Amino acid sequence: MVLRSAVMTLFAGGDGAYTLLIEGSYLDSGITDYDFTLYALNQNSGPADIDLSNATIDENLLVGTVVGVFSVPESGPSDTFVYELVTGAGSADNGDFTIVSNELKAAVSFDFET
Repeated sequence: MVLRSAVMTLFAGGDGAYTLLIEGSYLDSGITDYDFTLYALNQNSGPADIDLSNATIDENLLVGTVVGVFSVPESGPSDTFVYELVTGAGSADNGDFTIVSNELKAAVSFDFET
């Protein structure tokens, strides 16, 4: 078969689906249609949930001690995430912590008696 011409048409569907119609005109066999369904993936969406491995912090730990590890359930092996402390509601104690990669670290030595 020798392709004489081709026309491609993209139709938007619902739920991120698109139909691609390719109509090819061949010298020796006439016109043939090919239908493909394509799905657009939102590659820049954030995770639906973030877990922290530890819910408590012992006192008198050294500065720099890992107090928890962040993870994202249901993430794929090629997914990457950046964790950071942000300003706004609940940020008053951000200075007590640092984040390195996916580790939450103590930036102070906690002393709950004083």
